[in-house]
Amino acid sequence: MIESRLRALAVQWLGQPQRAVIIEVRQARGSTPRQAGTRMLVRENAVFGTIGGGHLEWQAIRFAREALQEAELATKGARRADDILPAQREMALGPSL
Repeated sequence: MIESRLRALAVQWLGQPQRAVIIEVRQARGSTPRQAGTRMLVRENAVFGTIGGGHLEWQAIRFAREALQEAELATKGARRADDILPAQREMALGPSL
């Protein structure tokens, strides 16, 4: 259910002038709050979905918003989803996070 709502919202956001980032858990090992394939959408002023909450999610949102700011500076006025190159970060849950 949440996946279909997330997809519908992503399509809706694509038609708007404000950029968005999809955050996806690509791999999960050990004890994690959400499984691989979990996604959320992030815009400068909105978030939909969750990848598990807590500090991990806060950091992911921060990275997404930094990417949005960098993309905006690099290409003023562009609105296509593929303007932002995919980025991958490995984040371990625990004290280092």
